[in-house]
Amino acid sequence: MTAYRHSDCREAAAQQSREKGVSAGGPGVRLSPERRGRVVDEAVGATRIPVRVAAGFTVNGRDVPVPMAIEDPSVVAGAAEMARVAGAKGGFEAVSMSPLVQGQIQILDVADPAAARMRLFQAAPELIDLANAQEPRLVALGGGAREIIVRLVRGSRQTYVVLHLLIDVRDGLGIGPVETMMRAVVARAAEVAGGRAIVHGVAAKADLLLTRVRAVFDAASLGGARVVDDMIDAAELAEADAYRAAGQNKEIMDGVAAVVLATGNDTRAVQAAAHVHAAGEDGRYTSLSHFAKNEDGDLVGTIEFPVPVGLADVAAHPMVRANLARMRVRSAMELAQVILAVGLARNVAVLHDRVAGNTEHDRGAEHGRGAAYDRAAGDGGSSGGSSGSSSGSSGSSGGSSGSSSGSSGSSGGSSGSSGSSGAGGRRGGFRARFDAVTDAVTGVEAGLDVGYGIDGADGIDWADARVCAPRRAHEQDRFREREKVETALRS
Repeated sequence: MTAYRHSDCREAAAQQSREKGVSAGGPGVRLSPERRGRVVDEAVGATRIPVRVAAGFTVNGRDVPVPMAIEDPSVVAGAAEMARVAGAKGGFEAVSMSPLVQGQIQILDVADPAAARMRLFQAAPELIDLANAQEPRLVALGGGAREIIVRLVRGSRQTYVVLHLLIDVRDGLGIGPVETMMRAVVARAAEVAGGRAIVHGVAAKADLLLTRVRAVFDAASLGGARVVDDMIDAAELAEADAYRAAGQNKEIMDGVAAVVLATGNDTRAVQAAAHVHAAGEDGRYTSLSHFAKNEDGDLVGTIEFPVPVGLADVAAHPMVRANLARMRVRSAMELAQVILAVGLARNVAVLHDRVAGNTEHDRGAEHGRGAAYDRAAGDGGSSGGSSGSSSGSSGSSGGSSGSSSGSSGSSGGSSGSSGSSGAGGRRGGFRARFDAVTDAVTGVEAGLDVGYGIDGADGIDWADARVCAPRRAHEQDRFREREKVETALRS
């Protein structure tokens, strides 16, 4: 049966690879040298990062399976766990500002900066029309240059006139259009101001791209009122102390960057925008998130910062296209909202682990426990390069990720729960893992995790998981046998 599985599925994968220009074998979708050269100039290789899916996220009333590209399964597990806790209270509520990015032009050697500033404001309609003439397609989609801002920045050598061109980039990242527009207006702006100009491109301080996410986390699921109070105190230290703020914001960005990377966006731009927002106008670095308690004693978390991401410019890689298709996001703003929801869930997971006395290694230990069951079932280890995690009772198998605060598990994008709830429960997670994996191999969320073999180990795209339907049936039988072993061990 094993020989059948590898030969038939790999043969199907190889055929699809030849048709699509990707290479089969190993986790993830590997680009052929020709296709890799089209994605990145002068590419000599590629570094592959595991892609796992966090299930359980409900954002503005819509369930979203969230792909995360990260080597640490505990980040995915913790985020999925807290997403389910928030889901009991309605999930994540999110709002975003309009997709305005800012291009910067620095004007030097201006004799009268204040007068130059006024002249630039008077010339704003001319500059905006000149910019929009460069990108008619963007304008046709409802985007384009909207207005200008002119600032005077005092330096040690002189006072600089800084022109900001505000551009609605719709669902794109905006780098190309912004650069084109800025270079079209730079000569005229310098002439109006009476100086020389330098184009600085897109401003990383994307304060017009703010997204805010709020969620309520059920106190009972977290472990009670004392745990909630301690989590608020732990988070408050990050608001008051820059040392803790840096650590907490890094933990938030663990989740954020994983989704940004999985969707083909620029992790450096997002992190730069987040950290400069954390510094605030007064320059005091603080936490990106805030926590309080509502009238019912539940934990209420909010997070806000700019998330400069896009959809239109990022889908060159087949895995990125598959990730975005699975999420079914309709706009860049909606993608930003999902990304911030993951950051908040990750933040709550770490706070809960610290207050409840858990460590992220507990999740790794649970994965080890799952691997032990695999060996007991005669597999010789966990299947397909799997990774799993838990802070209480669950793990994952077959390349899926699972998480729990004592009672739930998720795998391959599906979730299940049983046993006791709360931070201390340790029963039922393995049963939930089997239920979730069984759902995955029968096609409910088949092939969400690279390494599982449907899109990963055999190089087959998510949309073509049906090629391995015979394999899924075989996997289902094998997991049922493993469940019998687990039941015997538990008894």
